[in-house]
Amino acid sequence: MLGHNFTPGTLTHQSAMKERGVLETLYRDFFASAWRNPEIQSIVCCLPVWNIGRESISMPTHETLAPQWTINPLCQQ
Repeated sequence: MLGHNFTPGTLTHQSAMKERGVLETLYRDFFASAWRNPEIQSIVCCLPVWNIGRESISMPTHETLAPQWTINPLCQQ
C-alpha cells in the first residue's frame, strides 16, 4: 500500500506527514509480522515519497521500519 491518492489541491505538508504516520505504523507492523513467519524469506517493497513543491517527504529508513531485516536495496535515494 502506498497510501492515499492525493491531488495537487489536497497534498500539503500536514496531510503528507499524517499519511506518513499512518503508513509507518502499517509497514512496521507488517515487517514485524513477516519476520515471525519462517516461510517468508524475502520481501520486495516500494515506499512512497511525497513531493510538495521543492520539499520531499520520505518514509523513515528501513532501520526504523524493519530493524530485524537485512536490506539489499535495488535502488535508493
